[in-house]
Amino acid sequence: MASTRVRRLDEAGQQRLIGVAIRHFGAQGFERASLNEIIAEAGISKGSYYHLFEDKRALFLAALRSVVLELYREVPPPVAPRSRATFWREMGDHMQAMVAALRHHPEMIAFFGAFQRTQLSDPMFDPARAEGRELYLPFLRAGQKLGCVRDDVALETLASIWEAADAAFDQTLMSRPGRLTTARIAAHAELAFDMFRRIFEVRATRARGAPRRR
Repeated sequence: MASTRVRRLDEAGQQRLIGVAIRHFGAQGFERASLNEIIAEAGISKGSYYHLFEDKRALFLAALRSVVLELYREVPPPVAPRSRATFWREMGDHMQAMVAALRHHPEMIAFFGAFQRTQLSDPMFDPARAEGRELYLPFLRAGQKLGCVRDDVALETLASIWEAADAAFDQTLMSRPGRLTTARIAAHAELAFDMFRRIFEVRATRARGAPRRR
């Protein structure tokens, strides 16, 4: 009987559990959200839960992956730009497309807010941060080849700087009072992108043929 219950959870209950978790984490944050309440609302047993997830953090990470996959289903990761003339515009357009998609998913906005408040202090989310860094690399690499992104700094260092700057901007956004709305996110994304471009774009003053520093 126990194994049957677990199979049901694998097929249908797991998605229900994750859906409930996304709402609870988004509304209450990671620390205050009650795992017992999430399990009860999802209508599963604790035995079924612990068959799949070690603890609350594991559920939070699964919910994060679910939210990111859902967002990428609506706005797939862009192909690295191939034109110097359109490189920064294409990257900016993709960022705005992500913001536009979030307008229809307030639960995603709330959940991402909970993630930003949690991830900076919990080493469990190091793999998630590493996955995010891997997303930056193809675009930065393409930008260097096109002459749009500075190449006087190692590629991996640029990706780490992008990640740190992104986290700092998000932390600032989350620390400000008031509800996290799509309008605030859109303004934040525009400011962050402008800052990223100023940091990573090739400087026009660098002399042609100047030696690259590594």
